[in-house]
Amino acid sequence: MKLMLIGSDKVYAIENHYVKHLRELGVDVQTFCAQTIFYDYYYKNLANNLLFKAGLSEIKKEINKKFKQEATKFRPDLIWVFKGME
Repeated sequence: MKLMLIGSDKVYAIENHYVKHLRELGVDVQTFCAQTIFYDYYYKNLANNLLFKAGLSEIKKEINKKFKQEATKFRPDLIWVFKGME
């Protein structure tokens, strides 16, 4: 089984526990760190923060484009999305 997990790769992310144990069970797991990409953009500088809040940022489109590329390459049987607190 091929599983693509969407979420974060930060140390505190619960996704890491699932990845670890699923791999132990023999599942082919690939992570796509959409939340990390967003946070890296958002907290890089004040301008990015303001552009996003004003609705002028293209970061969501960029993340979606990267996700589609990764999913097309990996061709998972299942995509599991971890939605963050926000």
